[in-house]
Amino acid sequence: MVQTPNIQRDRAKNLFIAEVAPSRHIMEFSMSLANTPGTLNDVTDILAKHNVNILTGFHDRDHWSFFADVTKSDIKPEQLEQEIVALERVGEIRTLDEPNGIIVDTLHYPVKWGDNRAIILRARTLSSMLDSIRNAFGAEGAVARILLHTMGEAAGRAMFEACAVHPGDKLHEGIYHIIGVYTATGWGIFNLKLFDPTNAKAIVQAVDNFECSPYAGSGSFHSHFVRGHLAGLFSQVFNRRMEATETACVARGDSICEFKIEPAQVKS
Repeated sequence: MVQTPNIQRDRAKNLFIAEVAPSRHIMEFSMSLANTPGTLNDVTDILAKHNVNILTGFHDRDHWSFFADVTKSDIKPEQLEQEIVALERVGEIRTLDEPNGIIVDTLHYPVKWGDNRAIILRARTLSSMLDSIRNAFGAEGAVARILLHTMGEAAGRAMFEACAVHPGDKLHEGIYHIIGVYTATGWGIFNLKLFDPTNAKAIVQAVDNFECSPYAGSGSFHSHFVRGHLAGLFSQVFNRRMEATETACVARGDSICEFKIEPAQVKS
């Protein structure tokens, strides 16, 4: 059964990159700790006791990193660090101390997505890169469309391999989760509307598709990279060459973008 994603659009997922708090004393803490119930609570008890306010961070099993406002702390940063390290279930700790209110996370490298290295780009940056291709070869020209589609197709095939979902391994459930990756990584709110493995067909709908949303109402279909990405992805899913056709597009004035995926026509 095809499911509709449960998206809470007012809860954005902010990446752990930097914190800007003018006139505040900001620190970054990065520590290894036991992955056992209550360990985080032991640390937060110390932070609360010394008036340290946690701002943002991430927790990955036996590792916790966060930015914190220590402006009103009643002890020096080095003393705070020593008290945390003294906890039985806390191991190594590293800190960055920026008293001027601007801090950038330089304690972690590389950025990882599973076992793979990841690179973070703003949507505006990626859109500008795609636009440079359109501008160089003509926005409506075949060359630009082919280049963008080819780039997307290669990326879609690679994403399938990275997600490691193969035919026969609960394919219905697997492809639903793969489509969820588009939403989880900020491409837009993607929904698998139809999945028919018997006839090798699918329909994917997207709200706020990053490739098209900036051009809402421009009057023409705009999604060639995402269209190629879906074609590449489903080519791997069905183990045959697939093509994706954009049947609705916000750039054309539609309320959503919609892609119909079906086997590629054999050219005589």
